[in-house]
Amino acid sequence: MSSQLITAAEELLALAKQDQNKQYIHTATLEVADKFRCLCETPLDIVLRQWKSSHLTAAIDVLKSLKVFENMPESDSITASELAQKSNVDASVITRCMRMLCVEGIAHETEPGVFLHNEKSLAFMSDSPIAAFFEMVLDQDMVLRKLPEYFATHTIADFFDLKKSPWVYALGHEGRPFYEVLAADPVRAKRFDVVMGQADKLFDIRGTYPFAGAKAGIEAEPDRAFIVDVGGGNGTTLKTIQQEAPDGFGAAMVLQDRPDVLAAIDENDVPGVTKMEQDIFAPQKVKNAHLYLIRRVLHNFYPETCVKILENIASAMGPTSRLLVCDAVLADRTQVGENAMTCFMDMSMMVMTGREKTAREFREIASAAGLEVVKFWPDQAGAQVVIEMRLKD
Repeated sequence: MSSQLITAAEELLALAKQDQNKQYIHTATLEVADKFRCLCETPLDIVLRQWKSSHLTAAIDVLKSLKVFENMPESDSITASELAQKSNVDASVITRCMRMLCVEGIAHETEPGVFLHNEKSLAFMSDSPIAAFFEMVLDQDMVLRKLPEYFATHTIADFFDLKKSPWVYALGHEGRPFYEVLAADPVRAKRFDVVMGQADKLFDIRGTYPFAGAKAGIEAEPDRAFIVDVGGGNGTTLKTIQQEAPDGFGAAMVLQDRPDVLAAIDENDVPGVTKMEQDIFAPQKVKNAHLYLIRRVLHNFYPETCVKILENIASAMGPTSRLLVCDAVLADRTQVGENAMTCFMDMSMMVMTGREKTAREFREIASAAGLEVVKFWPDQAGAQVVIEMRLKD
């Protein structure tokens, strides 16, 4: 164990000396730091970490509900008593919750009972993407805590039924699929779209797949759509691709999603992009595009459903069309401190009748849908992979 600990410490030191502004370096640093902690922990430490995390979550939730983040000046300190008066609670409530944040580096206690925003605490103000993500995590935590109850009252067949997922059960909407329930709840739907948009920015597709390399082929056949982003949300990914492929190299760029998602997008937010309603469970409307992209969609479903989704896209593909599946890929074997995000994302997907998949499973899904994998294109951080597919010969 000591040799593993020393190796992890040396890896962490080497990463600490690199540019943390690069996302893949930052991600790797946190992963190795987690590995170091895991190697150090005893069983009691694991429970203590869980205990600390639950209290930190509760403290942030209380402070958000009391508008404390908004009531704190952005660049000046304020006392707990002043914040308590604005929130109509006892000052000790503010102090106790703020201590939980300060000990984690979220805000500063400049002197006893006096607090100051920092970059991390400012991110929890109500109109920020981080605040939206936090609210979504609270929702998910509620669902996860109901899993024992769910498994005690549901069959194995229920578990794989899109209309009986743990998520819809926990929220009292059993009988309807996740996305239908989401679309009917404007607050949750907006929150979901904000978080997905931020995820698109965080996991930048640039530099993963060589979009610029397709220029000659696209300019030779501009009547074919350059790219169709299936379930593309607010269009962040297409805007990113435009930086590598200005104006789509003269061919159409198409953003497809549910009507409610498209209706929320301002035309000025996605210049040069055609919006189109598309049900992922219906045949693809755009025929023979150069590229089809489906990003972080398949992990919402089990393999049998993924095959149906890809069959619908494959039905529209031409001989030279390529399908780009962008998703996380599970390692064949789980090791301490490696690919932790993929593992907990897999657990997250479980409550919505979905799961992350291994490279072998993606090949099997592709084959069953009449496709074959050309290449796996991993990003530098290893957080996502672009899986290039084509029609079988």
